[in-house]
Amino acid sequence: MISCRSPVAIVLLLLFCSFWTVESISQNELNELSRKFKYYHSAVRPAAPDNFVSDRNGTFFNIPVEIHLLATRIVNRNLYLEVIIVMSWIDERLRLRELKDRFSMPTEYPPWHPSLVFSPPITSKYTTLAPTTGTMNSYSTIKTTVECQTNAWKYPFESFTCTVSVAPEGDETLTVTQFHDLRTHTQKLLTNVF
Repeated sequence: MISCRSPVAIVLLLLFCSFWTVESISQNELNELSRKFKYYHSAVRPAAPDNFVSDRNGTFFNIPVEIHLLATRIVNRNLYLEVIIVMSWIDERLRLRELKDRFSMPTEYPPWHPSLVFSPPITSKYTTLAPTTGTMNSYSTIKTTVECQTNAWKYPFESFTCTVSVAPEGDETLTVTQFHDLRTHTQKLLTNVF
């Protein structure tokens, strides 16, 4: 029996359960994707109106971003980081009304993805599709040590400045809609990052 007393543990459990609800692809789903991808071009950006946002500077392709900070720890005066970056958009060309369950996109059918530059680079990535709506979710994981800048003369009271960036190469706009800090209280105290 598993007992969860920490709200962080409950949120982590819910986050991982949502990843596990993605089912492997069936033959029926594979056939539907094969039919759709006959005329699908992954170089063409989706044109669904829900993807666009307008302001006084113009109309932009907006990509909502969720950041899930899983772990941090100091390693040799640098910061070890585990983070999941979730991006979502609607690709109306991939609406499959015959299918109901969200599934992970197979590598032989690559959908359109925003052209992004991650620093540090991502360690893993996968994409899911909700076939009834055409909603794509891209999960990018970063597990690496990030180089930090510090004033060494302030040791042991120095503070570290570490940079993690995600930048679009095209004219897409990234909007951070949610930030979830899923680290334990001990990790927060040890790294003093809140």
